Amino acid sequence: MRASLWALCVLVWAVVGALLLTPMSGGDGGLPLPDKVLHAGAWAALAGSLWLALSLPLRRRAVAVLAACLVYAVATELLQGLVPTRSTDAWDAAADMAGAAVAVAALTLLARGRRRQV
Repeated sequence: MRASLWALCVLVWAVVGALLLTPMSGGDGGLPLPDKVLHAGAWAALAGSLWLALSLPLRRRAVAVLAACLVYAVATELLQGLVPTRSTDAWDAAADMAGAAVAVAALTLLARGRRRQV
């Protein structure tokens, strides 16, 4: 089970990275939602997939997930500056981390609630 969760995590992180580092064809690419909402949603998915793959105590898991998401947010934003039709945007990184923080907070609350029920 743990191996399949790690496989899912790697897949999610690879897809998000590929989408962010692929040159856009022009405009906003016909995206159905505002850019910052998409960033927050993508990082919520990154955080959630890593959360599921890790087997750490809650506090350590939360810190590890947020740290990994921060590194990935900064790295992808810096790399986007090297991609034609892309640019570096600190507000994108902020939206990324907002999505990751919401996901980690929700997953922490769910895990604590589940622990109390047992």
